[in-house]
Amino acid sequence: MDRVKVGMRLMALRGSKTREEVAYFTKITVKSLESYERGYRMPVDAAKVKLARYYGVTVDSIFYAE
Repeated sequence: MDRVKVGMRLMALRGSKTREEVAYFTKITVKSLESYERGYRMPVDAAKVKLARYYGVTVDSIFYAE
């Protein structure tokens, strides 16, 4: 998993939504979401599932796609 590529996918999926909005609905802190999007950290499995569900995509398509 390339953290930078994952971060770019997460930012693309977020689109025009704010980090605050995504954080609110996924129950992930804004700081954590920012860290994921900037490629500083990789989310734990539970956060991966929450993000994928929120965006309506699979976990694999965000975190494991080449």
